[in-house]
Amino acid sequence: MTLEAISNDDVPIELLAQELKLKPDPSRNPFFTVAMSLQPAMPQLGLEWSVTTMDVESGGTPWDLYIAFIDRPGGVMGRLQYNTDLFEAETIASMWKHFQQLLENLIANPAQRLSELKSLRDHDRLPVSAG
Repeated sequence: MTLEAISNDDVPIELLAQELKLKPDPSRNPFFTVAMSLQPAMPQLGLEWSVTTMDVESGGTPWDLYIAFIDRPGGVMGRLQYNTDLFEAETIASMWKHFQQLLENLIANPAQRLSELKSLRDHDRLPVSAG
């Protein structure tokens, strides 16, 4: 199913939204609110600093939560952006900690099923907001 979907990646998302007769809302993506990407390695600029697309883009994220993994010579770096109207900084920090623990457990136990990987959920519960 994924390969079939990817084979149609040249169809603009705006055309798909139009064909599905979705109501346009410039403040929200019509299909999903969380995105994750792996960005390819940026060319080395020969400087002591580096640039990512997150550094260049402005205006926040079009999604409620966006996680970008950026390939670097020293390893993969993870960064995130989030909608501050929806999330508090401590909630995002806790979510990131849980996600990092999940990734570490995945690396330590690559043959283990995802459902069996230990996470922080048994130790530290994510804060639940009312409403």
